[in-house]
Amino acid sequence: MAAACRVQKSGPDGQIFVLLPQRIIVYDAKGRKLREVPVPLPPAQAKKAAPVLVYADDFDVDAAGRIYVADRGANALRIFSPEGELQLSVPVDAPTGVRVLAGGEIAVASVANRKTSLPSTIRKARSSANLVI
Repeated sequence: MAAACRVQKSGPDGQIFVLLPQRIIVYDAKGRKLREVPVPLPPAQAKKAAPVLVYADDFDVDAAGRIYVADRGANALRIFSPEGELQLSVPVDAPTGVRVLAGGEIAVASVANRKTSLPSTIRKARSSANLVI
């Protein structure tokens, strides 16, 4: 049974991003598959490893091509490089939506009632990972 597309968005250079529950497939403007996010593991490793995306609800792409994923199943905001490598994972209770705003701000919607200080959490994690957003 094929996985259902949850969200589809356009990104830099006319690329099309299609969200499935545990991955994003990136196509060029002509519909040719370019890559998967996260980068798939070799089959032997994939059988033993926990999924990088557990249950993704939403995502956004910034101007540099970085991909921000609201992974409700993992209770985390996952940030991937344009190539699909996981750069950062920030704990967020039950995230259901994410948007990259002007000025590099990131807005995250959550079904949880708890407040998360996302900017300071990302700032701390970003500096420890040498990630520039």
